Amino acid sequence: MFQNHEIITCVKSQRAPICFLDHSAK
Repeated sequence: MFQNHEIITCVKSQRAPICFLDHSAK
């Protein structure tokens, strides 16, 4: 069975913070 770990990574940009899902399950 797979364990899907969804990690939300937020990067502070000069205009607006960018948040995206990081699918790095290693």
